[in-house]
Amino acid sequence: MFSSGRHFWDVIVSGTRGWSVGVTSKPVNFKNVHAQTRQWEIWGWEGKYMAISLSKRSELVLSERPTRIRISLNCKGGQVSFFDARTASLLHAFSDTSLVEETLLPCFSLSEGTCVTLP
Repeated sequence: MFSSGRHFWDVIVSGTRGWSVGVTSKPVNFKNVHAQTRQWEIWGWEGKYMAISLSKRSELVLSERPTRIRISLNCKGGQVSFFDARTASLLHAFSDTSLVEETLLPCFSLSEGTCVTLP
């Protein structure tokens, strides 16, 4: 869990049909998690990519299929950024004051039959 400082982690997404990675606010309990949380994430599904938050949804046009995503979180600055870890290219960034002083968790979602590797 993160509520202060700067943090980053990489997620290997190669070989997966569909995935989403990002950060989510901490749920009060684990019943109906999506109704209690806010997410800032990017996802890929069969060659299409999106950046999604509660207030924004943007299609991402990528020249290459990313195989390793770096998530960079700046709690004090209220920013979460996503990079292609192989090329260091910025894929998308969210600036949101509601990220400040929020307890945040990494979030991952996978299509059936796939796995995410955390190096």
